[in-house]
Amino acid sequence: MITIKDVSHRYTMGKKAKETVVPVLSHINFHVQKGEIVSLVGKSGSGKSTLLHIIGGFIKPSSGEVAINGTEITSWDEGRLADFRLQHIGYIFQNFQLIPSMTAAQNIELPLILNGTSKQIRNQKVADMLRQVELEAYPHHYPSELSGGQQQRVAIARALILDPPLILADEPTGSLDSDTEAELLALIQKLNKQNGITFFLITHDQEVAAIADRQLEIKDGQMLQAKGVMPV
Repeated sequence: MITIKDVSHRYTMGKKAKETVVPVLSHINFHVQKGEIVSLVGKSGSGKSTLLHIIGGFIKPSSGEVAINGTEITSWDEGRLADFRLQHIGYIFQNFQLIPSMTAAQNIELPLILNGTSKQIRNQKVADMLRQVELEAYPHHYPSELSGGQQQRVAIARALILDPPLILADEPTGSLDSDTEAELLALIQKLNKQNGITFFLITHDQEVAAIADRQLEIKDGQMLQAKGVMPV
């Protein structure tokens, strides 16, 4: 599902006369199989968020290749990447990124509108998704009227509404208390088993990482040789 081949990335800071090159990732290689939950563990500044953004096509690596479900995306322009992301990748963020002026149902519906889905089908899919994340009683609630855990469930439903084969999650439980975190992790595991969705999670929390089929670890921009890691 995800293939990373010799990916390196660096940032250039300052003006030309005084440029400073800051290495972020160095020769990263790994593979994520379809239907897996894989976690990437690393401290703040280790490069894990940069790597997630490269996988999602938001950042182009300085070198190397990224393939999603067998399709190499590294050289694509932003328009093509945006269309690909809409159809193939869902995102879950630590701070939920819900639109405050929209209800739970409207937030979930938004990708369907962008995809040109008819109103009748949108209504049915949103209702089905609300049931899957156990929020069928809250379709008309605004984010400010929902708990943190409920907001994250809305975010998960929005990520899943177009049936993407891959979900990228950036510290998905970082804003939640321990009980709510456990509920959300159980939901991710259920969706993985029932729907066969591949999840790639980045986290610094070992409890979150523990739900994964495999754990990868990154330190100072380099992938460590953790047990169970499959090379490309």
